[in-house]
Amino acid sequence: MANLNQGADPAALPILPCLDYGRNVVAYVARCGQSAGERFYKCRNHNPSGGGCNFYKWQQAYADHLASPCPAAPPLAQIEPG
Repeated sequence: MANLNQGADPAALPILPCLDYGRNVVAYVARCGQSAGERFYKCRNHNPSGGGCNFYKWQQAYADHLASPCPAAPPLAQIEPG
């Protein structure tokens, strides 16, 4: 993964709500290990083993996620009433 001093300013990435839980994604910086100093993003409700959200992405994966088109909504004819 690229060093934070390279490329775009990491603070420039927008913080969006998690698609599953609707709460804003939170940005963190790893403090130890080989990823120390690298930024990552996760849902405030991140706890996949406890039934929570599994949204967790390193900076480049989050940037790619933001750049990807949103999933298309189903045609109205496919939406069941009620």
